Amino acid sequence: KEHFATSYLKEALYSYQKWGALVKVFQLKKKYSYLLKLDTRLVDKNFFSTSISSLSNLENSTTSGNSFLDIGAVVKASQAIAGEIHLVKLLKKMMEIVLENAGAEKGFFLLKNKQDWMIQAEGNSGSKIIDVLQSKPFVISEEENISSPLNFSSTIVNYVIRTQTIVLLDNASDQSIFIGDSYILNNQPKSILCFPLMNQGEIVGIMYLENNLTTYAFTPNRVELLKIISSQIAVSIENSLLYANLEEKVAERTNQLEEAHRTILVLEKDATEKQLAGGFAHEMRNALVGPKLVIQHLLGQDGSKPFESKSLINSRKLKGIYFLIKDKIPEDTLNIALGEMKTIFENEEQTESSLNAIYKAVSKGLSITQQIMDYAKVGNEQTGKNQIDLNALLQNLVSEYDKNWKEHKIVISLDLIKESSLINGLDTHFESVFKNLLLNAKDALLERSIVDGRNRMIKIKTQIMNNSFLAEISDNGSGISPENINRIFDAFFSTKPDSGTGLGLGVVKKIVTLYNGKIDVSSELGSGTSFKVTLPL
Repeated sequence: KEHFATSYLKEALYSYQKWGALVKVFQLKKKYSYLLKLDTRLVDKNFFSTSISSLSNLENSTTSGNSFLDIGAVVKASQAIAGEIHLVKLLKKMMEIVLENAGAEKGFFLLKNKQDWMIQAEGNSGSKIIDVLQSKPFVISEEENISSPLNFSSTIVNYVIRTQTIVLLDNASDQSIFIGDSYILNNQPKSILCFPLMNQGEIVGIMYLENNLTTYAFTPNRVELLKIISSQIAVSIENSLLYANLEEKVAERTNQLEEAHRTILVLEKDATEKQLAGGFAHEMRNALVGPKLVIQHLLGQDGSKPFESKSLINSRKLKGIYFLIKDKIPEDTLNIALGEMKTIFENEEQTESSLNAIYKAVSKGLSITQQIMDYAKVGNEQTGKNQIDLNALLQNLVSEYDKNWKEHKIVISLDLIKESSLINGLDTHFESVFKNLLLNAKDALLERSIVDGRNRMIKIKTQIMNNSFLAEISDNGSGISPENINRIFDAFFSTKPDSGTGLGLGVVKKIVTLYNGKIDVSSELGSGTSFKVTLPL
């Protein structure tokens, strides 16, 4: 019966070992040590003096007669490692515990990242310095005796990665299997221990330890302790990587939510802005249309006959009355009447002047409200499917403005691409874009005096690049200050508060965006400004 029990125990030990449950292995071996003593094949008294040992062989040393394992140290080390979830803290704690309990002078930890290996921790028991998350790449090689600038034997680490076995060199300089390793030849290390960290049958990391002060530094008790806590280390590292990945995903999702929130705020602001602006403009238009019609009628500009103002009609009638009565009333009475008529005439002139000023103001108010309504409407419109020749549109605008602008000494230069510049859309959209940019250039030029000897120039250049239409409209005007250039596309922001509404460039930006295009601006104070419009064809 004991023979069968021993057989089952060996099978259980093998299975638990395969899954990395080394603490369970230790428990079983301690509890049923009398069964293990019946099978001398499981006891290898010379194990710790061999050059290379597999993990299964290392298991067999637990019950060696001259070994005594400090269970308290095992529990303390396992709890300390299990208590860390952050990778940085875990790696530091792990290296401290391993260096202390192994009696190592220095140590390195390599972590597997998919198919690559990275040196993620390095510690020195003398200086107490532990560096973590260095992410130094380690290249796996099939060659033996690798020459490496690393501060450890790449040959041994490669061997452990390939074979997933433990390498224990009690006297590294004299043991023959790695005697030709360049690192060992050059540095003459005394004791080396390198072992894999396994979790559920998969290798997750490599621990490399050295002691250059003495041979046989890694005693059976120390190796046994490392063997037991290595399982906890592997599990804790897996957990910390999952936690780090979770934190990364949470941070990524948080950034996405914040970005979405910012987008929603912009959309809400834009929608509110359009609603308020459109509603306000609509009410203002209704309020101004009536007075404008009345003033047009008083000024004789409503199309009704006679085509003259009421003030002019009244002045002419006063003149007729004067000629009717001048020979029929006494001279002194005529002079009094003439004085009154003169006052009335002056009042009529003043009334007409005031009406003209009011008419211009009301007309400007209606123009502004129309611009606001157009601005509020942009973005809700469809792009349209008509084919528009952008070069022809620009030529028509230049022809429309050229004659009048020459009076202001403004010269317009055209450099249009000969290739087809057809784009699907609404002509009113593109006319609004380029008209606003040209008028903006004109205003900038008029702000600059021509006494500096430079002609007032507007240059228009078009080209086709990457299946997109590019139009550049530049001027040599006064330029835009750095503090204003980032705000020029904002609604209701204007560098000309006395004459501008601050909506023109905002409309341009919205229309260009509607067609999946982009607009860029560059400017230098005193030298001029350039707008570049890119529209996919």
